[in-house]
Amino acid sequence: MLRTIVAVTLCAAGALGGCASMQAAEARHAEDLMAASGFRHISADTPERVNALQTLQPRTFTIVEREGTKYWVYADPANCQCLYAGTEEQYQQYKRFVVQEGIAQDQRAAAEASSYSSDWGMWGPWR
Repeated sequence: MLRTIVAVTLCAAGALGGCASMQAAEARHAEDLMAASGFRHISADTPERVNALQTLQPRTFTIVEREGTKYWVYADPANCQCLYAGTEEQYQQYKRFVVQEGIAQDQRAAAEASSYSSDWGMWGPWR
């Protein structure tokens, strides 16, 4: 019985670790796109910034107005302990990169699908 509990616990921990690593990879990828779009990387390198970072919604964009300018802010307290801040123009560039990347992924998937054999007749009737 104890072995079963330990095995189940280890499997659950592994699954959660896998989810956490996937989320971290997705966050890093989004941060790469933001950096390419011109977003400014700001480290939470003081206790005040660390506390402020914890109050923001993690890994989502928030619109903040500062000195009369709107900024798109993306907080990542778990991975980089930082936030990214960008203007409307930089946010629009980020969205264009995301769309372009989606199109490229669709094109890769279509190319891979077309490279498979289309001779499905050898499998006989499917009904």
